[in-house]
Amino acid sequence: MFLGLLIGALGGAATATVLTVRGIRAASRAGGRPGWLRAAALLAGAGAVAGYAWGLLHLGYAVMRAEDGGTGSAPSGPCRDGGSQLASQVNGYDVDLLPLRFECRLSGGGRYLTSSVPGYVTPTTIALGLITAGCGALAATPARRDQPPTAHRDQPPTAQPDQPPTAHRDQPPTAHRDQPPTAQSDRPPVA
Repeated sequence: MFLGLLIGALGGAATATVLTVRGIRAASRAGGRPGWLRAAALLAGAGAVAGYAWGLLHLGYAVMRAEDGGTGSAPSGPCRDGGSQLASQVNGYDVDLLPLRFECRLSGGGRYLTSSVPGYVTPTTIALGLITAGCGALAATPARRDQPPTAHRDQPPTAQPDQPPTAHRDQPPTAHRDQPPTAQSDRPPVA
């Protein structure tokens, strides 16, 4: 159990580092609202993963103390924090990964939480996870435009419904449907 928690904490630290680097790079290249939202999502995600990894590290330390045998190993180290009266009734412990917590089981069937994992870890991780999801969703949605799109240089301008089409500067003029075909065109007029 301890080794799994330690590997999870190290993996979380590595993931948080990668997300932080990608978030900083995205912030330096941000061009407009979607770029900034993407950078914020990456950095908040890095914080959420780092917070969870920090909690796993605390939980791993509590498990290491609980599994340490030898003189004075009963009750387990983290379960002694509840006081001598509760500690005398402890017969085991449980570890929860969501939310991160270390619980001591009592012989009478009850349980109590220890302070092994700091109380700020779960709320901070949840808050940063929600910020990550919100910024990511907003960055992925296309931005609405209040103005009509403008034509680019390489695209021919579009014709208005009541006006004849205009030719692109690199193309010969085309015949309008009300005009007879010119000598340049071998095609019949479009009706």
